[in-house]
Amino acid sequence: MDDALYTLTRFKTGKGAKVSIVGISNNLKFSEELDPRVRSSLGSKKLLFPPYSANDLIQILEDKVKQGLVEGALSEEVVPYCAAIAAQKEGDARFAIDLLREAVFIAEGENSPKVEKSYVDQAAEKLENDFIKKAVSDLTIHQQLVLLAIAVFPRPRQVFRNYW
Repeated sequence: MDDALYTLTRFKTGKGAKVSIVGISNNLKFSEELDPRVRSSLGSKKLLFPPYSANDLIQILEDKVKQGLVEGALSEEVVPYCAAIAAQKEGDARFAIDLLREAVFIAEGENSPKVEKSYVDQAAEKLENDFIKKAVSDLTIHQQLVLLAIAVFPRPRQVFRNYW
């Protein structure tokens, strides 16, 4: 990565044209991880985008609904409810979209003519469970064993009560 960025910052186009690089990352320390020569060459300007508000998320979801669902497929409270849940999770638009998509899949699986708020609750639970499964599966075997020990023996004093 460092080599590519360093080469791009030195690229000559001729006739006074310049190369611009736009980098987008959720990692606020990304530039600190770059080689100092690259950091110096970039002359970067950082922009911080605040999390989406519930109203922003409603607009994003309504746009997605218009693109992907037939009119009347959702109960009126579904989009604002998805937006409110996502706003509480740091205003994550991807989460809001995934939540709505999962609610639609659940409603389709139950042959429901309309996506109701209860499907959003089920979708939120499924997404949370999927996240936990992914997080645990990404742990090393040793970390998984420690987690298992904590789950099986939540209070270590109970395990050693006879020895204290």
